[in-house]
Amino acid sequence: MKGDIFKGEILTKKDELTGVTVRKLTHNFGWSNHPYFTQQLIDKENKFMIIVSNVSGKRQLYSLELETGNKVQLTDGENAHSACLDIENNIVYYMDGNLLKSVRLDNLETETHLTIPNGFTTGILSITNDGRYLAFSYIEKIETLTQSGAIYSSMRE
Repeated sequence: MKGDIFKGEILTKKDELTGVTVRKLTHNFGWSNHPYFTQQLIDKENKFMIIVSNVSGKRQLYSLELETGNKVQLTDGENAHSACLDIENNIVYYMDGNLLKSVRLDNLETETHLTIPNGFTTGILSITNDGRYLAFSYIEKIETLTQSGAIYSSMRE
């Protein structure tokens, strides 16, 4: 449920091959990953990052505290994905199915901004550093028959 806190478990160890210290920020219950690596996901003070996880049983967005590993559930939708963080206003923009939504990090208030038409899908969300512009593409779903078995041949064109 939105606002629930899931206790963190940070594991620190030294990589045997390189000697580099590695911090594992999430535990093995369910899965967790960050949205696409070019998206803004870490706040200005470097205290938390936005991740996607199914620790609650559904794919949701979480604020992951970098010091403790605690996760605060930010969404309670059907399929939260493609998030980006407005670091100036502490608002996370994301897709939930075909809805473009946002959630305020100070009070978890959610707002729906746009419904993507049926037959279309969206690309990755990007936001300007000042939070003024949010950009993404939406693409008509067209069946392409280019899959040949070669690497990347089944990707959208």
